[in-house]
Amino acid sequence: MKNKESIDALIQDVDETIQKIKNKHNTNKVNEIFDIKDVIDLKRILENLRTCLDYLAVDIHKKTLNSGKKVYFPIANSINDFQNQIKNYFGDLETQDYEVYNLLLSLQTFHNGSNWLTDFSKLVNIIKHNNFFKTHKEVTISDNDRIISYVGNVKFEKGSVTIPNEASITIGNGASLVISHEDVQVLDTKIDFNTQLPEDNSKLNVDIKTFIKDNNIELIPFIDKSIHNIYTLCDNLYKYFK
Repeated sequence: MKNKESIDALIQDVDETIQKIKNKHNTNKVNEIFDIKDVIDLKRILENLRTCLDYLAVDIHKKTLNSGKKVYFPIANSINDFQNQIKNYFGDLETQDYEVYNLLLSLQTFHNGSNWLTDFSKLVNIIKHNNFFKTHKEVTISDNDRIISYVGNVKFEKGSVTIPNEASITIGNGASLVISHEDVQVLDTKIDFNTQLPEDNSKLNVDIKTFIKDNNIELIPFIDKSIHNIYTLCDNLYKYFK
């Protein structure tokens, strides 16, 4: 079909771009945040993935109604909404190409219980109309029995810990955060003020995640899942177009 090569090129581009971002931020530094270049790249990734879905919808339309009208990939809140969109964009797709109809249905949140497609649509709309979404980091440090976590731009410095608005520290039972004139210790281990993490991680588990504010979506895994889901959908659907 006409858009298959374009979709393949877009998916290859977003896959390469997200890998560059991962490599850049694989430094285990809590205080390393996404810069403007990262923001632009992440925005482009999501927009290009949405374009892949709409290119796919265009090819389905050409195979069914082929009226030349503007079409979009169906993202529905209910079975009635889904069927109305299908009829509007693709005519009697359920009868003409049940396999294609079923694949489109399988991604819908109301059908499979997964929020991925609706969350994806919301994020694309956010970056389209509001520049970009904001992120925050969540760090969890633990050993076998103790755990401490902090969210947002918590800053460890010599003799002090700064917790700005919207940031927080949670100290579990038996865990410790000790502040002295010379250092800060978490779970009996000194904090490296450069990385904002324990100097010796050999006996500790350290987990760093970046979330989208107000959505509680972990950013990089969500984009990975979006790439995988859209690639798989396109690969499966174009098999029926041959």
